Amino acid sequence: MGNTVHIAGRGLVVRQLRILASQFRVLRTGTLSEIRPDNMYQPLCGSLKKRQRQTNMKIAKRILFFVLLGLSLLGIPVFIYGIINTGVSLKYETQNPTDCISTITGQDLCLTIHILKGLIIVCVLIIVLLIVFRKRFFRIKA
Repeated sequence: MGNTVHIAGRGLVVRQLRILASQFRVLRTGTLSEIRPDNMYQPLCGSLKKRQRQTNMKIAKRILFFVLLGLSLLGIPVFIYGIINTGVSLKYETQNPTDCISTITGQDLCLTIHILKGLIIVCVLIIVLLIVFRKRFFRIKA
């Protein structure tokens, strides 16, 4: 039967118990004198809660991994588009090629380009770090 648990003791003492496997887990084996209800069984509810927390943590780590990876991969083309757009503004909205302040909006276009380049570098670093540390996100504990 599936609900039979064999408990091996010292020497030739072997006992067989029938328990509901869905309700209890055998924690200790021993001779007949050592087998008592207070040291042999433990409810599964604590073990199930721990396993549920571990499963939730695994799912949360995977979600975090894919969200960071997706945002970084989508951020790079958006920031490149922003650099091109700001470059066009820099060309047509300034008097001299060395000027950085737009005559229309009064915004520092060179600063915007530097910030967008920095964001691209941050996205690339996040992608590299996610690839390097991907095993921490997908670690399977036995």
